[in-house]
Amino acid sequence: MKVYLAICSRDEAGYWNVSVPEVPGAHTFARRLDQITERITEALRLFPESVPAEFDVRLEPRLPDPMEEIVRQANEVRLHARRAAEQANEQTQAAAVALRNGGLPMRDVGKLLHVSHQRVGQLLATLPREVGDS
Repeated sequence: MKVYLAICSRDEAGYWNVSVPEVPGAHTFARRLDQITERITEALRLFPESVPAEFDVRLEPRLPDPMEEIVRQANEVRLHARRAAEQANEQTQAAAVALRNGGLPMRDVGKLLHVSHQRVGQLLATLPREVGDS
């Protein structure tokens, strides 16, 4: 499927001006980013001779450098946090399995891992039965 890059930049009035460099004349504006995809899709459909019937749009918002850097840093930290949360979940699950296999009751496992016994049950339920049952 064809994907068009929509370049979005803010003007002094606070609107996002949007253009698709690959399709000269395809442009629109919107007050918010969440309105852009629908509007630029409508604009692209006005060019049936150069735009296929099926296509997708990828937005590329452009901000002043200080704002770009703040957004980049925030997204990077969120990515690290998401990865750390995934690792914490995997480690907690492994510990829950080991503790249950060691004969500890669910409530004790939860207490030791600082999660509820219900959460221990959820962690163990996602594993094959023989792993969490012994």
